[in-house]
Amino acid sequence: MNDINKILLIEGIDRMQFFLSKDLSPQVFDETWKLLNQHYYTKRPNVGLRVYGHIHGLWTNLSFLTYLSNLRRFAVSEWLLEDLSPISCLEKLEYLVIGETKSSRLSYSPLRSLTKLKTLYINGTKKDMEAISSLKQLKKLNLRSVVLDSLDILLPLKELEELHIILGGTRNFDLLPKIGKISLLEICWIRELYETNLSPIAAMPYLQELWLRDLRHIKDFRWLKHAKKLEVLLLDSLKGLESLDGVQDLISLKALRMSATRTKDRNVEPILQCTKLQQIGIPLMWGRENILRVHEKHPHLHVRENMIKTEGAIQKLKLSRKK
Repeated sequence: MNDINKILLIEGIDRMQFFLSKDLSPQVFDETWKLLNQHYYTKRPNVGLRVYGHIHGLWTNLSFLTYLSNLRRFAVSEWLLEDLSPISCLEKLEYLVIGETKSSRLSYSPLRSLTKLKTLYINGTKKDMEAISSLKQLKKLNLRSVVLDSLDILLPLKELEELHIILGGTRNFDLLPKIGKISLLEICWIRELYETNLSPIAAMPYLQELWLRDLRHIKDFRWLKHAKKLEVLLLDSLKGLESLDGVQDLISLKALRMSATRTKDRNVEPILQCTKLQQIGIPLMWGRENILRVHEKHPHLHVRENMIKTEGAIQKLKLSRKK
């Protein structure tokens, strides 16, 4: 109890982490869980709990969660995890991360009980994926290495604001415009994903921010031109990009952020035609003249902190040009 009182005095704690060694049984923690639940999580509801054991199989039994009825944020990383049923007792849970697991028998069915869940990260396609449909309060969903034939299980998520689809083989995005109130969408590392697959994105009525990462078959952005509310476009490692054509038609675009991305034509004219830009990141691989043209067309633009080196290079280029 004295230790908990000391921890309560520490400000800024984001989460507690527990790692089991092979020499320590989970039962050793039973009294600790009870104390944390009664005396800590009632006073620090925003502090999360993460348990992890890598490949040792020491957190395959989550029965200790029955002691943590006040827990609101939980993350588990256990490769050999096969049973999520104890999670159903966490009625106050608002944030949940389920790491990568070996077993394909793992069922997401216990998620149906988490009616207050607002943020969910899951890794891998498992049994009972449709349980996600029950999470009516969900605002943020991260699907990693998940393969879905259709996004129909997301249609009941009327409050969804943020969707991340990373890895996996999901290619049917036809239902995206009908899902929730998505204002931020990320699509990353999906092979054989073409512009025809992505075209429904332009019809998403609430979309303001789009992140596209490591998608080798995107050629340009003409398919996106009807995304009238899009304000932020992030392009990362788009190796097959031929042109920025279409970007100039994004009438609400305020920020264009590129990383490890350059078009084959190296034509910055679409950027120069964007009238509302307030922020831009353009890698040095675009070349001296192109960077100078963008900078001189939009000298007022804010440069993000991670682009300071590029900004410094621009200043040097400008100086050398004056000479």
